[in-house]
Amino acid sequence: MNLIYQNIKTTYLLLAAAIFLVNCKAKGPDQVEKDARMSESSVQLTEAQAIHASVETVVPEMTTLSNTLSLNGKLEVMPENIISVSTPMAGFVKGIRKSSGVSVTRGEELLRLEDAGLIQLQQDYLSSSSGLGYARRELERQKELKATQAASEKAFLQAEEHMTSLLITSRSLAEKLRLLHIDPSTVSPERILSSVAVRAPESGTITGIYINTGKYVQPGDELMKIFARKGVKLMLSAYEKDLPYISKGQKIMAKPSAGGRETYTGKVEQVIGDIDANGLARVVCSLDLPSSVQIPGTYFSAQVEAAAHSGWTIPEEALVRHEGKQFVFIEKPNKSYELVEVEPGEHENGRIQIHNGEMLKGSRIVSKGAYTLLMKMKNVGD
Repeated sequence: MNLIYQNIKTTYLLLAAAIFLVNCKAKGPDQVEKDARMSESSVQLTEAQAIHASVETVVPEMTTLSNTLSLNGKLEVMPENIISVSTPMAGFVKGIRKSSGVSVTRGEELLRLEDAGLIQLQQDYLSSSSGLGYARRELERQKELKATQAASEKAFLQAEEHMTSLLITSRSLAEKLRLLHIDPSTVSPERILSSVAVRAPESGTITGIYINTGKYVQPGDELMKIFARKGVKLMLSAYEKDLPYISKGQKIMAKPSAGGRETYTGKVEQVIGDIDANGLARVVCSLDLPSSVQIPGTYFSAQVEAAAHSGWTIPEEALVRHEGKQFVFIEKPNKSYELVEVEPGEHENGRIQIHNGEMLKGSRIVSKGAYTLLMKMKNVGD
């Protein structure tokens, strides 16, 4: 009886051992060796896992990059080229010659003003000019009388003072006429104007009209607004990290973001170093545009031929994205790898610049198998 019991016990032990061995084979070597240690920022492989992952490493290289930056922006009118049209004369708007959106040239008539004050101004000028002629003759007469002692010094000085006063008045009135674009030499008793033209102070496009026919305006009132054609600039936005590679005079190529086929050339005029809340600076560019495209607010995408520079680079496949950020794996002892966040820059010939690459100097970076390591680190690998 004892012998039978002993045989049954031995049979069960052998059967259990056989089942254990079958299960081990079914799991495979990676499941059996599940003891690879993992954390949130590193992973360590066993010998078998390292062979299976086919991990390869390289060292970062200092590379000269021919830098081309892709920037976006829009057309803006510089403040000094936004022109308010006004007049030094009060009056009624008699006629408006132009409409909003129309291009005008310097000196072109925009509207006409009519006022009794304009007639009075011309009459005062004619009167002072006529009186000035008499005053000059009287001064010459007093000068001659003084020379022969036939007149007193006082009479001569009074005549001189009177002529000087009339001369100042006449010149002042002449300047007022010129401000209204009236040539004083054309004013005569037979030719006194009842209205005056308000003309464009610069060539450009009318962007606003703030009057209507019959309205009475005061001196200095804004009648229209013009932006000068030469004043349209392309304002690009650039990240702070790109500013060292942008300088005055660099060539740009730009085209409308809405999908226009035409590409326009230009150059960088100024880099405004103030950084906004989004980490962006403004780059002022001139652009050779036809008048039909010079529309403020039009968005453009541009390529800036930035200065060539040196930087630490790694193969593009070494970069992995994790939780919305960019990382590389750095090789550590005993087949362990540490995940390190990097700041990628420009791409060129299959390599990518790392702005904070100095910290990678001397390290070996995983160039092949990086995503396999990332999956194992997240515990979803083989």
